[in-house]
Amino acid sequence: MRAIIIDASVAVKWFNQEEDTDKALILREEHIDGIKMLCAPTQLTYEVCNTIWKNTQIPDEDAEKAAGALNDLGLNLTQPEKEDLARTMSIAREKDVTFYDASYIQLAEKLGTTLYTADQKQYEAARELVETRLLKEARI
Repeated sequence: MRAIIIDASVAVKWFNQEEDTDKALILREEHIDGIKMLCAPTQLTYEVCNTIWKNTQIPDEDAEKAAGALNDLGLNLTQPEKEDLARTMSIAREKDVTFYDASYIQLAEKLGTTLYTADQKQYEAARELVETRLLKEARI
């Protein structure tokens, strides 16, 4: 099973109908089927749940179910170690991205694997450091 990093811009598509939702859903299904192991820093849960919370088209009860469903997926969420935080800070400053976004790049770098993102700015920042796939261009 191949481990890949996904960022929140990919995972939010599981709950919000957006461009390239179909590709994000394929990645999720490959994780469920044991074909790929989806990994991310722990804050992915909070970032995705925040977008669910902000989506006024999702009723409260459905939003609560969606948050639980995200947890039930069994994503491999990684808590950073001290040296991870230092490297993440370095990436954030070097690439002028948020610390949140830099944490996905750092984790892909640490694990030596591919980062999938739907965010053009994240793609531009990451592609010189790690193998990066922009979701809209990815062949999934």
